[in-house]
Amino acid sequence: MENSWSKNYTCNYRMGDSDRADDHYLENKLMNLKIPITEEQYNSIQRGNSDECTNLANSLMPKQSA
Repeated sequence: MENSWSKNYTCNYRMGDSDRADDHYLENKLMNLKIPITEEQYNSIQRGNSDECTNLANSLMPKQSA
């Protein structure tokens, strides 16, 4: 389950404006989690590379104490 991360984005167009504001995120559909990431982080991950997504997700998620 923890290795089920993928990168994704949502296109957001503003009404009456030609500007776009995309939301980039890592998503784990099995755990129903989304972690926002920058466009640069999104672009640095090779398409379909779940290991890179998992590594980034692990580095961004808050650490849980035992």
